[in-house]
Amino acid sequence: MELQRVIENIYILEGHLAQSQANEHILLANESGRQETVAVLHSLLKSLYPGSNIETLPITLINYRDVLEKKIQSSTNVVVINLCDGVESDGYPGIGVVNFLEERNVAFTGADAIFYENTTSKPVLKKLLEQENVPTAKFIEIRRGAESIDLDLAISQLGFPFIVKPAISYGSLGITDESVVESKDAALKQVQLLQKVSEAFVEVFLPGREYTVLVTGDAHQGVKVYPAMERNFSDSLKGNQRILSFERSWEGFDLGSIPAADASHIYWHELAPSDIQEKLKEISKLAYLSCGGSGYGRVDIRTKSRDHCEPVVLEVNANCGLSFIPHSSSLADILFNSQTDPKEFCKDLINFAIRRQAILDNQRG
Repeated sequence: MELQRVIENIYILEGHLAQSQANEHILLANESGRQETVAVLHSLLKSLYPGSNIETLPITLINYRDVLEKKIQSSTNVVVINLCDGVESDGYPGIGVVNFLEERNVAFTGADAIFYENTTSKPVLKKLLEQENVPTAKFIEIRRGAESIDLDLAISQLGFPFIVKPAISYGSLGITDESVVESKDAALKQVQLLQKVSEAFVEVFLPGREYTVLVTGDAHQGVKVYPAMERNFSDSLKGNQRILSFERSWEGFDLGSIPAADASHIYWHELAPSDIQEKLKEISKLAYLSCGGSGYGRVDIRTKSRDHCEPVVLEVNANCGLSFIPHSSSLADILFNSQTDPKEFCKDLINFAIRRQAILDNQRG
């Protein structure tokens, strides 16, 4: 349903560090090519809503309340494009911004507070999937002070190989080629490295194919599931290397730019085979709704083997990177390969945000 509401002001929220003390991996995962990405988004919005005032608002954990309060009080018919999806312990605005926008009853794109919270911790997310009988890789949380005991349990229940992951992560932070382990000593080493920045968990390593699926909407308005993409890895990668390690995910990127679309990469996306599209889309829809999906997100899936499609959900990535530059994000590749116009995608996100606000208004009376 097309909305008739006039949008007078569109604010793009861009999260920044209050002070530049993050390590280079955290900076890269949060800021690589951001200026170029936001410029493209700004231009796209201007062409969609030529009569609207469109501004980019740089905000930090320290000033976001003051900046947003002033804009909300002095503006009418506001929609916020929320690009702030940071982990606040890393210094970037995140859940606090979402809570503030909900408190002030502002229409905004992206995850609501429930979806954001449910998908921040990977073990929490995986428990929600299990509760709704969505297949997910078996896992064991590793407790500080009980690492040896928990790893013994993982070995007995999961077997080798398994992969050691950070409980809270994004952009493949904390994932390396050494994350897939085949001995207790190797597992303990990876756990201890991760515990410097995050809690850790381990899950069974699935050696099959990898897929990713974009989902938008929510349980109230209905969801839209985009065509499933296969994430193909170069033949130069063997066995346990066929994962999105941090170095592999960010190869060719730097803080100032995005690689050219024709740059040589060791993984790429293409449409998944037609005979498994519906199976992948259905499990992605279930996973998204199991986590309280609201806004948009990407569901990452692997299979147990390369010969049979037994899809297993790895995670649901709320607020996946909103970039439309070819090869800049999985979302950009999904839209390109599914022949989806980024303008129409943005319009759908904004219309959803306005309807979500209206539903909340009615619920609050």
